[in-house]
Order: sequence, then structure tokens, then C-alpha cells
Amino acid sequence: MLLCIAAPVHSPAAVEPFTERGKTDFDTFLALLAPHGEWGKDENKKWAFTPHAAKNAGWRPYQNGQWKYTDWGWFWDTSEPFAFACYHYGYWTRSPDGVWRWHPGSRWEASLLEWRVTAETYGWRPRITDAMGEWVEDFRETVSLAEEWLFTKKEQVVFPLKPEIFFPVAENSALLGKSDISTHIYSIPSYRDFTRMGPEPDDLAIFAGAKNLKRYKIMSLPSPDTAVPKHYDDTHLFVYRPSFHQDTDGLLRRVGVWMQRQQTGEKVDTQKITESLMEEVIKKKAEKIRKEKSGEE
Repeated sequence: MLLCIAAPVHSPAAVEPFTERGKTDFDTFLALLAPHGEWGKDENKKWAFTPHAAKNAGWRPYQNGQWKYTDWGWFWDTSEPFAFACYHYGYWTRSPDGVWRWHPGSRWEASLLEWRVTAETYGWRPRITDAMGEWVEDFRETVSLAEEWLFTKKEQVVFPLKPEIFFPVAENSALLGKSDISTHIYSIPSYRDFTRMGPEPDDLAIFAGAKNLKRYKIMSLPSPDTAVPKHYDDTHLFVYRPSFHQDTDGLLRRVGVWMQRQQTGEKVDTQKITESLMEEVIKKKAEKIRKEKSGEE
């Protein structure tokens, strides 16, 4: 699948080159996303990306693909060409006219969801986060957003998912009314336990009629066109998931510059923009230090 590939035969000596994530300017993502959608301002006058597919009737994020459990949590694996960015950074919102759009963020995650569970089903919905990746919504409010949820039977969750597998949206309110938040514990031996969103993988294995569920280790590709190494077993997922030179506000500024360049036909001078952004960061830090020394609020 595009930018996320499982590959075959493990060689311990080859692991190290693919554990580092690498770093890039957001222009790399802007160029990769360009053929697959368009940017526009949302109702808060902030840049958001709408995939071409999102304009099709009935399209929703996280409904064409497969869940895989990884050392980073539940990973959404799909062939949709914008997936490398839109399902793993930032967050999704549904516009007033019912079209889904993606808001960029600087933090990479295996998926960007909240989960709920009933006696027979699991459901998920894109969640909104702040620049630090923290949730900004109240669970008690999100259960009222029935049109934003996807519910399917428990035994279907770990198999390839398509729109026809999910319950009709009209049934979501009733399902949400009898649902609970779905979380599980992920343990790192000799370290500590983490609470993660989503079902316990061993439970899903039982629902799917299997003894256990395959668990994957996320590996980092240094570029979107890097060939997947051959000397790994099929429990490794190779993903292009760089960190950025910009923070979330910087990403949005970069979108604005990109749009201006597109309208004028100019090429984006990545080096120049990077330098100007760094100058701005240095100025902000200097101003913060000055205020701290002078005792200003």
C-alpha cells in the first residue's frame, strides 16, 4: 500500500537505519498532497485540506482500509493516496455542508480517533486535538455527533473494511446511547503501562476467530520513494512519517506561502522560507527570555 508497506526475513543488523524518523519541511507534504485534493479556509479562516475523494457522496475518513495493531497503537492502513499525512498528523473535521477536511498538525500518530464499544460493535470517530496532541472535545458532547461515527460488528474490525460493512448512520444514535469509551492497556516490560484508545487486540482476535492477532513494529522510511528493505519479516510496517522543521502554526503559514506561490506561478524557495521561520522562532525565544528577566507577565 502507498507509503505503508509490510515486507518479508528479519536481519537484526539492518534494523537501525529505519528507526530514525528524519525531518523535512512541510513543502514536501504539500507537493505530495497536491494531486489528491485542494486547500481552502475553514469557517475559522484556517487552512484545511479536502481530498477529492471527500466530495463523493457517503465518503468518510477511516472507512476504506484495515486496522493493524502496532507498538504505536492501532494503525490505519489504507491505499488512499493522501493517507501518509491525513490519517496520521493533525485532525479531521466535518464541514457544515457535510464534507470532511483535514487540518495539518506536527505530531505523528498511528491514528487520530476516539473509540466506543457496545456488546456487539466497535465504533470510531476522528478526534480534534490541539498543537500538543491533546484532546479539545468533551466525550459527553462527541456522542451527540452521530453522523461522524462509524460502527461495525466486533468480528469485522480486524479485516479489510469498506463502506458497506458499517451500520447505517441512522442507527448511530442508538448505538452511541448504549456505548462506552473503549480503551486498553499497553505494557512495556520493566517500564510502565499506558492507556490507549481502542479495543484490546487479544479481544479482537477472539471475535475474529483467531488465537492471536499479529502485532507490528513501526519502521521509518527516510523518504516517500525509498524502497522497502527486503531483510525484514512481515511484522514490520515501513511508514514515511517524518517530523517537521515547523510547529503546527508554522505548517499553516507554509500552506499560505504555498498557495501564494501556486497563484503566481512562482516556485517555493524552501531554503529561504526555512531561514525566515527560524529567524521568527529565535525572535520569539529572545522576547520570552527578555520578559522573564524583566518580570513581565
